[in-house]
Amino acid sequence: MRTAISPNNLYVASEAKEYGIVQVSYFETMESVCRIKLGVGRATHVSFFPDNQHVLVRAHDSWYQDKDVLKIYNAFDGSFVSQCIFDADDPVISRDGQSIFFSFGVGSSLAQWGWQTSKIPDILFDGRVFKKEEYFVRALSDDNTKLIVNKYPAIRMDWPQIREYSRSPHLEIWDVQSKSVVRSIQGFQNASLLPNGKLMVATSAEDGSIKAVDLESGQIEFELSPPSKIPNAPWKGHLLVSPDGQYLIAHTQSDKKVGVWSIPDRKLLYELPWDIFSVYQDLAVTPDSRYVVQHPGNKRWDLETSQEVLCG
Repeated sequence: MRTAISPNNLYVASEAKEYGIVQVSYFETMESVCRIKLGVGRATHVSFFPDNQHVLVRAHDSWYQDKDVLKIYNAFDGSFVSQCIFDADDPVISRDGQSIFFSFGVGSSLAQWGWQTSKIPDILFDGRVFKKEEYFVRALSDDNTKLIVNKYPAIRMDWPQIREYSRSPHLEIWDVQSKSVVRSIQGFQNASLLPNGKLMVATSAEDGSIKAVDLESGQIEFELSPPSKIPNAPWKGHLLVSPDGQYLIAHTQSDKKVGVWSIPDRKLLYELPWDIFSVYQDLAVTPDSRYVVQHPGNKRWDLETSQEVLCG
């Protein structure tokens, strides 16, 4: 996501219009707090740490062979704190803020970075040699012990039967300590954990329907209705769950709409207008579960009433 809201709901950080700048502003007024200068890279991901003091930026940096480097900055003065020079994708910050989990090597490998103690990450899985699969980090359990990962067979453009090749995604539950897969759930993608930590919502790769899956057993607990239309691609159709577990935000049957579901009632509440040419990851949900926010943060919708709110 290129827009993030601080856990205390006071600040918003987003990629600015100017190249290589992340703007940190007050959430209510959109008045500037500081401008983080990335140098020669543009921001492809922004998120706040739990301490509300630091911002994680995934920056496309030409100094490092156009790799997506992870960089950490002070949220209030824009000063540089640390960086990890890996071609990183889909970073997820642990609940205690001490570790960052991500895939790297064009999605072939997984790593954990303890940024306060080292600039070198701990590699959970290294698949850079053969690149048979692509991994996308989706979520991390609150106790930092389980990592939910999307796994796709890698597309090899040198395969003679490439036209007949079909990607079949599935979800893997990784045990962080043992660096091993404890459960594989076939046919699902784009997962997001519910606040209780026992269930995750995921999209069916077959028909795009959204289902709640038990993390331990892999059994389907319930399905949301009507079905959504989630594109069968790892970079589209991310699922956003409000922190209070009441709302789910995802694509609907129309690519020009974003649906808001009631998770307890398991039904679609309403649809929001959405530009098909916009980046879906530009949506964020506020930590107080009040708004869904569109990049760069001044356009938002009240989740309870569906009313659009403009500020700044």
